[in-house]
Amino acid sequence: MHRSKLPYFFLGLAVVLAVIALVILLRQIDENSKIAAAPISQKQNPTIHPKPLPPIVERAIKDPAAELEKNIKELGAMATAADAAVLIDRMTKALEAGELTKIARLNGKDTLDPQTLTRLKALSASPLKFRQPDGIREMGELKLNTHSRWVLEMEGKDPGRDRIFLDLRRSDGKWSIEKMTLPPSPDEVVKEPARADSLDVADAFLQALLKQDFEFARKLVDPVSVSDAKIAGLCILFEEGEYRLRKTKPLRFMFERKDTVNYLANIETSDAKQNAQFAMNLKKSAESSPWIVSEINLDQLLADYAR
Repeated sequence: MHRSKLPYFFLGLAVVLAVIALVILLRQIDENSKIAAAPISQKQNPTIHPKPLPPIVERAIKDPAAELEKNIKELGAMATAADAAVLIDRMTKALEAGELTKIARLNGKDTLDPQTLTRLKALSASPLKFRQPDGIREMGELKLNTHSRWVLEMEGKDPGRDRIFLDLRRSDGKWSIEKMTLPPSPDEVVKEPARADSLDVADAFLQALLKQDFEFARKLVDPVSVSDAKIAGLCILFEEGEYRLRKTKPLRFMFERKDTVNYLANIETSDAKQNAQFAMNLKKSAESSPWIVSEINLDQLLADYAR
């Protein structure tokens, strides 16, 4: 019986193709070996398309001195603002980012003493976060229209202890940071927050009223001139009227004479549709004595509440 020769043909074709492939492979290996052995100048380098540099880097390469001067001017411009809230926002972001150079610039020249700077570095070792939405707020005025204080309360911390004070000064229509007060270090034993001045005491008293903390509010007043009934009445008014501190100028500085300071407390309803206010005096008996609330005038507040 005659057998077909077709299978033998395909087998031979496969062998020929395999041999051709092997020859091509050997030639390629030989070419690669020659390229590897050739001098660097004879090799064909692949074309590299470098990524464009950021504009700030290009400017710094072309003219380092001009770029440095430009950055200094920009940082200097950041240290003042027509709106105090804008300046506080810049500082808050710099603190949360741990940008010590920017923090120093925002504070202005010679504002940070060595002790404050050391404490600031320790605080920045771990990321800072401030309580939202009410942890960053204006406390009130130190002087009418020219000096104010803001407080930054750290998130997840003791709001009475772990907070940063920023004292601002207004000059020629611009606000700048005049002083930064940092919280005490962990190894400092502080039973109660130190009340540095009359504004801090006035704010602490208002915060106690808002929280219905009658006992703490009592610690901040002169028991002879401010009765328990008046404190209790204030707590009730704050609760019934659903009052909160006004966002801007919650405590307005009115006057100071000898050892007495007068503030106008500005409050508003929770929907911000109605305002109310009342005046209070603070005094201290001696230079080393703490400030205390010595008088509260509720006439205006009662009229606002009744209306």
